[in-house]
Amino acid sequence: MPSSSLSTRRNQSRSHSRNRRHEVVCSDCGKTTTVPFRPTQDRPVFCRPCFRNVRDQGSTEKRPDVSGHPVPTSSTR
Repeated sequence: MPSSSLSTRRNQSRSHSRNRRHEVVCSDCGKTTTVPFRPTQDRPVFCRPCFRNVRDQGSTEKRPDVSGHPVPTSSTR
């Protein structure tokens, strides 16, 4: 039986995990969607339309995190 190299197996594993989508609920509108990354509890996750809205608002505005507390932007201390 041919054995694949360790680097080949790592690359296959990375490729598989890169293509994986995770089902989430949008933090803004509540719709179910999928994202290409594993979400964490400390950051909000948005569907594509809500993400565009948030991105278009700019980074100067404070946005609440998932706990409801304002998240300071880099311009505030």
